[in-house]
Amino acid sequence: MCAAVWRQFVKYVVQYEPVLPSSLRLIVTGGESILTSVLKSWLGIVGEYPRFVNTYGPTEATVSTTMWEGKDGVDEPLIPIGRPLKDYVCYVLDPETNTPVTPGKDGVLFVSGPGVAIGYLDESLTRKKFIANPWANSIQYERMYNTGDLVRVDHTGIYWFRGRVDSQVRVCGYIVDLQEIEAYLLSHPCVAEAVIVTDPDEQRYNILSAYIVVSPSTDGCALSIEDLLQYCTKTLAHYEVPSRFYKVESIPLTLHQKVDRRALQALTAEQLPTSGGEADDNCVLNSGILDN
Repeated sequence: MCAAVWRQFVKYVVQYEPVLPSSLRLIVTGGESILTSVLKSWLGIVGEYPRFVNTYGPTEATVSTTMWEGKDGVDEPLIPIGRPLKDYVCYVLDPETNTPVTPGKDGVLFVSGPGVAIGYLDESLTRKKFIANPWANSIQYERMYNTGDLVRVDHTGIYWFRGRVDSQVRVCGYIVDLQEIEAYLLSHPCVAEAVIVTDPDEQRYNILSAYIVVSPSTDGCALSIEDLLQYCTKTLAHYEVPSRFYKVESIPLTLHQKVDRRALQALTAEQLPTSGGEADDNCVLNSGILDN
């Protein structure tokens, strides 16, 4: 089940508390990151049965590469992607040197194993993404795939998804990871969903725009620009704070049930109000900070 579909299912279960059929024994999700808060809502209603498993894996490695069985006690905003499946080996490498990073540090995930594809029709792209495995031995596979995903391995061997390499953009001269900002916004009790996109300003520089779905469990929590700006500036660096906040009813999805960022930018979104009850003309919240 795609993560976006599962989130909608959890909303339904939390709201109506239906009796789930006894034949439902296992739920497997994948495709996108899952908030710890959503898993906790699920476990709070259904407990540990049916079992919940989060998987990770690119199409080029036959979809599933790692898995993690859901349980309480996760302190991170997003749940982990777990450990490699049998016969798969995952390498977390420094993006500059292609050498292994130490546990606790972010790196690019490379996958080796029986499900790794032969390659693409585009031979030049194949040479770039499917490379020789310098750590291969008699029981490991000679090729590995560069997923383009950033992950971190903790000291227990659990893998944590940290974002896409290509989700990093330059804002005001700084490298910013859009998914890290999204994860932080989602930790706000009044925010149900959040997506960050980049838009050019009048001078064609990147600025960050946040699209927010207000949590229905907060009975229409009166979010204002000042609320979110204050929340963001407590933890985020000044260049990570979105310049614009928009309220939307829902986040559009692609046919593959992933966030459709292009469709989101095309929406006529409602700007969040200031604490005085009105939105300013263009919702530029922190131009003074960005100009510094």
